[in-house]
Amino acid sequence: MALAISANIAEANIQAEKQVFKLSFRGSRAGEGILETLANTVIQNKPALHFRATVQTIEFIGMIYPYKQVIDIYLDQTKFTPIFVDVNINDRKKVQHTIITLDQTKLAGEEIENSAIPDQPPSHRRKNWKINLGAQSLYSIFPFLRFQPLAIGSNVRFPVAHDEKNAEFSADILKTEKIHVAGVEREALVMKVNRSFTSAFYPNLKEEPLVWVSNDAQKKLLKFEIQHKAGKVQALLSK
Repeated sequence: MALAISANIAEANIQAEKQVFKLSFRGSRAGEGILETLANTVIQNKPALHFRATVQTIEFIGMIYPYKQVIDIYLDQTKFTPIFVDVNINDRKKVQHTIITLDQTKLAGEEIENSAIPDQPPSHRRKNWKINLGAQSLYSIFPFLRFQPLAIGSNVRFPVAHDEKNAEFSADILKTEKIHVAGVEREALVMKVNRSFTSAFYPNLKEEPLVWVSNDAQKKLLKFEIQHKAGKVQALLSK
């Protein structure tokens, strides 16, 4: 059974917050992830929910491979579709800025990317493609899931548009499970993301990813595990 989005913001009880995650690769600490819910704002003359995701390498990994990615996601307060996504990446010496818009009226996606590397000419790329009605960005999946009435035994699905591609996100809600995160025990819903979706954007995954979200109205991300061909990637809420 596919699920529809919740009726309103209050139902999901979205509040300003900051979550910090430990990121590990092959069992070793590799980085830090931060998910933030920021103050509501107006973007492109539309009231918007504002989320920010930050990923960065730290400690020894950060010394040999400095990397930081900051993604600002703006969702329509009524339809919960992405109005605007702003991506900033510092990958060693490379600096990259990408703006993504998914126009739900014209069913048009646009991605504008500008990047620069010292001693090299700057790069500029623009991509345009048709999208499906209600499409989420690849970067807005976790915020959007917070508005889904997840239930054990159900399947959640919705369209996703990214990098001139269209696919359908599909995940099965498997069970509830108690896990230890941020110094406390939490009850989580366990979700398996189906290969029918991951193969479109992540062809190098060995297995279907697992995601743990809080089993309450807020549906906060608590943990995820990805089995990549290069090794296991895990994010675990630390505070």
